[in-house]
This record gives sequence, structure tokens and C-alpha cells, in this order.
Amino acid sequence: MLKKCLLVLTVFLLAADATILYIWLAKWKKLATIPGMVGWGIAFLSGLLLYMILKKLSSGEKMVMVFSRLALGSAILLGGLAVLTVLITLTVRSMP
Repeated sequence: MLKKCLLVLTVFLLAADATILYIWLAKWKKLATIPGMVGWGIAFLSGLLLYMILKKLSSGEKMVMVFSRLALGSAILLGGLAVLTVLITLTVRSMP
């Protein structure tokens, strides 16, 4: 039962990550607000937490392993977007 709930949470997390990626590409100014940053941080930490929990629960089940890797991948994607955003912001601010 717990595994099924965690798998459903992983699907919702992936939907949230897709939304954040869309906003980052199309409407990036919305992510530069406090609620945008909080949502971004919560999605990142949720991905890491889900990965750790699913990794502990996976007893060789292929489906659970796939979802744990998806959770880790989503967290890495969001972390990468955050680093890229900081680099872009620093580059743009340093221009005359």
C-alpha cells in the first residue's frame, strides 16, 4: 500500500517538474518570485526524499526501481535548472 502511494506521489512530482520546466522556459519571471522559488525548492527536496524512500523500499522490484530513478532524475533536473539560472543571472548582471 505504501509503495503504491509513493508511486502516485512520484507521478505528481513529475507533473510538477514538467510544470516548473515549462514555466522556466516560457514564463521565467514567475519563477523569480518568492512563491516560485519556494515551489521550486519543495519540488527539489520532494524528489530527493522520494528517491531515498523508494530506494529503501525497493527489494528488487523493477517498477519501484524505475520510479525511484525518475524521482532522482527530476531532482537532478531541478537542481540543474537552478544552477543554470544562477549562471545566466550572473552573466547578464555582469554585462555593461
